[in-house]
Amino acid sequence: PRSLGYLTSMFVRRHRGAVSAAVAIAVVLIGAVIVTTTQMIEARQERDRTRFQSRRAESSKDFLQLLMMSDLAPGQPPRTFAERLELGVRLLEQQYRDDPQFMGHMLVELAAGFRDNDETRRANELFQKSYEVGREHNDVELMAYAQCSRAYGDGRADVREGVIERHDEAQRLLTEVDR
Repeated sequence: PRSLGYLTSMFVRRHRGAVSAAVAIAVVLIGAVIVTTTQMIEARQERDRTRFQSRRAESSKDFLQLLMMSDLAPGQPPRTFAERLELGVRLLEQQYRDDPQFMGHMLVELAAGFRDNDETRRANELFQKSYEVGREHNDVELMAYAQCSRAYGDGRADVREGVIERHDEAQRLLTEVDR
C-alpha cells in the first residue's frame, strides 16, 4: 500500500546522499543554535555582572564624596576621621538599607578605616555586621571579604583569639565563590 511510511522509505532509499546531507546540515544547524544561544546567555550574564560592578563603583564614589563633603556647612567645625567614619556608618544604615550588598561592602571599607585608626573593637563590630549582612542575603563573597579583612585586622592588632578560625572560614568561603 502507498502509505506515507512506504513513500518516505522509498524516497530515502532512492535519495540516500541528499537525505544524509540534509540530516547532517540540520544537526550542524541545531548544534550551532545551541552553542550560539549558550554563548549569548553567558555574554548577557557577564554584561549584567559588569553593569552591577560599575554601579557599585559609582555608588561607592558617590557615597565617599558625600562623606567627605559632609562638613562643608558654614560655621560647622571640621569632623575628625573617626567622626566621619561613624557618619558613614549612619548614612549607610539610613540610605542604603535597600542595597544590602553595597552596604555590607562599604561597612568593610569603613571598618578598615577604624582598624587603620587603631580602633579594633569598632572595626570588628563592623566586620561582624558586614558578615551578618552577607549571611542574611547569602552573599558568600561578602562573608569571605569580611572574614579576611577582620582576620587581617586582628593580626595587625596582635589579637590572636579567633584569627585562625576566621581565616579558615574565609578560605572555605572563597572556594565557594570560585564555583
